[in-house]
Amino acid sequence: MCERLPEDGVRVEAEPHCAPALGDPQLIERLVVNLVDNAVRHNHQVGEESWVRLWTGLDGGRPVLRIANSGPVIPSDRVTDLFQPFRRLGGGVAA
Repeated sequence: MCERLPEDGVRVEAEPHCAPALGDPQLIERLVVNLVDNAVRHNHQVGEESWVRLWTGLDGGRPVLRIANSGPVIPSDRVTDLFQPFRRLGGGVAA
């Protein structure tokens, strides 16, 4: 996955811990790659160093993936929009 990251100054920090999960390994990998790609692509930190942090592990016995970046915070009233198919926060519809 790291070979796909751009060389534009975005620092990627990973803290992987064992997090066994059930599911199709290829689909899980695609999910993680898409989330990391979005975290890098939409990381528009101006005037400071940009970063993306990944963490995997168990929380309450469940596998967890956490991805954070230094980009703008999503307003809490717009978070549910992210789970709608083909929607973007800017109001546009993805093709």
